[in-house]
Amino acid sequence: MKKRKSIFKQMMIPMMTIICILAVIMLFIFTSSYEKDIYSRNQDISNLLAGEIRAFMDGAYSINEELAANPSILTMDTQIQTPILAGCVERNTYLEQIYIQGTDGLQTGRSAGELADRSTRWWFVQTMSEKKPFISKSYYSVATGMPCASLFFPMYEEEKLIGIYAADLKLDFLQNLIGEYSRKEDGRISFVIDGEGVVVAHPDTLQIEEQYNYREMVKTVPVKDEAGHPKKDADGNIITEQLPLEVSEDFKQIIENVMEEKSGSGKISYEGRPYYVSYTAIPLKGESDSWSLITLHRKSAAMSAVYNMLKTAAVILAVGM
Repeated sequence: MKKRKSIFKQMMIPMMTIICILAVIMLFIFTSSYEKDIYSRNQDISNLLAGEIRAFMDGAYSINEELAANPSILTMDTQIQTPILAGCVERNTYLEQIYIQGTDGLQTGRSAGELADRSTRWWFVQTMSEKKPFISKSYYSVATGMPCASLFFPMYEEEKLIGIYAADLKLDFLQNLIGEYSRKEDGRISFVIDGEGVVVAHPDTLQIEEQYNYREMVKTVPVKDEAGHPKKDADGNIITEQLPLEVSEDFKQIIENVMEEKSGSGKISYEGRPYYVSYTAIPLKGESDSWSLITLHRKSAAMSAVYNMLKTAAVILAVGM
C-alpha cells in the first residue's frame, strides 16, 4: 500500500504540472480572444458614434447649402432675407444664428440681432479668398455655454460671387450623444475632436470649457487675480493663458494617427492607467478638415470578467493541490 501511495504521489507532480500548463495555455487563448472582442466592441461604438455625428453634420450642411442658393436669399434684400432666416433657425433648434453679408462684408440679413460689418473676420477673408464652402473649427460659445461650429458658403448669382452665407451650429447634440454612450462608471468614455485637435464633445465638460487641444497639447484657462476671480481686459473680455497638457507618448501617437484621418485600435496609458483605445475619422462635407471620434476603455474594467475567472481558477487549483 505504501508503495502504491508513493507511486501515486510521484505521478501527482507531473499530472499537476501538465494540468497547470494546459490551464495557462487555455487562459492565454481565452484572454487573447476576449481582448479581440474588447477591441471589436469599442471599435463598433466608435464607428456607430462617428456615423451618427457625420449624419447630423451632413444634414445641417445640406439644409444650409440649399438655403444659401435660395432665390429669395440671393436677392440680398434685408426685408426678404430676415424672416426666412429667422424661420429656419426657429425650425432647426441646432442653429444658433444665420447671417449673410455682401462681398464688402456688410451684412444684409440676420436671423436675429443688428446688422454689422464682418469684412475683417477671418472666415470672411478666407471664404472671399478661396471661394469654397467649409465647416469651421469648433469654438466655445459664451452665449450658450457649449461648443459651436460654423458653416460658410460663397453665394453666387449665375457665376458672379455676390456674398457669403454663414450659420452657427450648436453642438449640444454631440455632447448629449457622447453622454449616452459613455459609461464612466465602467471605465469607458468617448469624445470628439475637430480637425485642429480641439475637443468638441467630452463627458468631462471642463475639457470643452478649457478648449483642450490634443494636437497642440495645450488647454486655455482664465487668468485669475489674487482673490481667485478671472481677470478682464479693458474691453471686459476675460484674459486667458495656455497651459501644457501632460499625456503619455502612446496617447500622443494615437492623436497623430487620428489627425491623419486613420482608424484603428490599441493600448495606451491615460491618466496614469492602462486603457484600450479605438479611433476613427469623421469626414465632413465641403473643404473641411475631418473630425475624429476616440473611445477609451479602462483595462481593469474591460478585463474584470477575465480577472474574476483567474481568481476563481487559482482558488480551485490551490484547493486541488
